[in-house]
Amino acid sequence: MHVRDTDQVMNFKAQIVFGGRQVYLHYYMQIDQFLKAKCLFVTLTIACTLSIFCYSLLVLRRDIRMCL
Repeated sequence: MHVRDTDQVMNFKAQIVFGGRQVYLHYYMQIDQFLKAKCLFVTLTIACTLSIFCYSLLVLRRDIRMCL
């Protein structure tokens, strides 16, 4: 079984010059396809949950306003 050392590589570079003249942010991550798919699935699940929660809050606000 061949194991690559570069399966999980993470580099983070950030350069910020104060005064708003230059802001440089570079983020590079390489991981396995399974982890990418899992991360995407978790992100989509959280986004759907938050959107449903916000929509229910809006509906509840409208119902409470109509009752008053």
